[in-house]
Amino acid sequence: ASRVNWEVLDSAINALKKDLAIITAELQPSCRPHYSELAIERLEKLDTSASADWERLSTSKEEALIACTELKKFFAEDAKTGTEDFFQMLSNFVGSLETVHKQIKANPKKFASLLRQNSKRISLHRSATETAGLSKVDEEETPPPRSAPRKSAPSLKGAGKGGKSPPPKP
Repeated sequence: ASRVNWEVLDSAINALKKDLAIITAELQPSCRPHYSELAIERLEKLDTSASADWERLSTSKEEALIACTELKKFFAEDAKTGTEDFFQMLSNFVGSLETVHKQIKANPKKFASLLRQNSKRISLHRSATETAGLSKVDEEETPPPRSAPRKSAPSLKGAGKGGKSPPPKP
């Protein structure tokens, strides 16, 4: 996707609307005697075509603004943040991720301990999720109302020390 400055886009849309107003004025009966039939026919085609293009462009712009607003909301960004600023932040974030990825690929030994720690955390999270009998869908569902009894997670005390874990409390 290319970068679009919304102010420039608004300016172009407004200029097109003004040009359409001029064409419409030229098609009024009082101006028609100044033009040949061929010129009037071409102005009418231009008016029809440009009007349809302007409608599509305006609708598309509005849809894009709504999508940007929803995207900002999804990322918990302030709605007042400018669209260009928001996408610049996303671009910076992606650039940072790419830089880190390249550094890890170039020096895997340097980051090995960090990667092992991270994979252990992921494994612990997966096993805890599987032990609780949850799937990804279950994790994303809304929690039960507070009045419903909650299931407690099994205790991990003593685990990994050669002894058995005490049974979970009822």
